[in-house]
Amino acid sequence: MSLSTTVPPALYLASRSPRRRELLTQVGAPFLVLPFRGLPREDI
Repeated sequence: MSLSTTVPPALYLASRSPRRRELLTQVGAPFLVLPFRGLPREDI
């Protein structure tokens, strides 16, 4: 098995921060944006 055929680890962002996306794009890091879709709980 060649190392060049392996998939690099992905980063998962739980934020829609445009600055984080910009920085990761600049350094060439693969990432996925997975925003939280629920309502925040106040009882925590």
